[in-house]
Amino acid sequence: MSLGWGLGLAGAIVGGVAARRPVRALLVGAPIAAVLVVGAAHPSLARLFFAHVHNVITVAVWLLVFRRRALFALPAVALLVAGALWLGSGASFAHLDPGGRFVRRFLDEAIVAWPRGMVTQPVAIGIGLVFVFLQGVHYAVWLAWIPQEQLRAEGTTTFRMSLRALVRDLGAPALAIAVTLSLAMVAASFVSVHRTRGLYLSLATFHGYLEVGVLAYVLVRGRRAATR
Repeated sequence: MSLGWGLGLAGAIVGGVAARRPVRALLVGAPIAAVLVVGAAHPSLARLFFAHVHNVITVAVWLLVFRRRALFALPAVALLVAGALWLGSGASFAHLDPGGRFVRRFLDEAIVAWPRGMVTQPVAIGIGLVFVFLQGVHYAVWLAWIPQEQLRAEGTTTFRMSLRALVRDLGAPALAIAVTLSLAMVAASFVSVHRTRGLYLSLATFHGYLEVGVLAYVLVRGRRAATR
């Protein structure tokens, strides 16, 4: 966790050096440094909070880094906020079947995720529903919204176009490594699915800190200069 938030702090510092904006770097970096200190003192609770917050950070990265005209994104953001408020308010609870196996497991995990006595049961369920919703949006941003922003014209990309873009972005060697690791993860799942899942989640959560670093860099340096 310290390394992750340190990456966010580095993003603010590098952006400040590149743009020669020490004051802005201090304004962005100071809260990150404070979160780093608090998170290091309470790592379990800090990880839990960050798991929820990083879904929103992804939307901010889309708006500030990739979206050309933010005004046209307002309806999508408004629907996003409305959906999160509806799910978290408790109005959606009536549509849950508490007797269903998967719903029952979700309810149990949503409640036990928080330290005992910190939040009430309805609040824990509402937060859990919002997390599931925003997690879906999180993946939609990276897999659909951001790639669509990079297209030169309106339209839907083919699988061949997506593959060419992937090779162009990563390079053939890095793509080969990524595919090999993905296949190794699948193979490991047949040996021990729960240990593999735990290893994957412990590694994959680091991408949230990468998002913090990118966002801090852009906030300090400025969108136009940072995206050239």
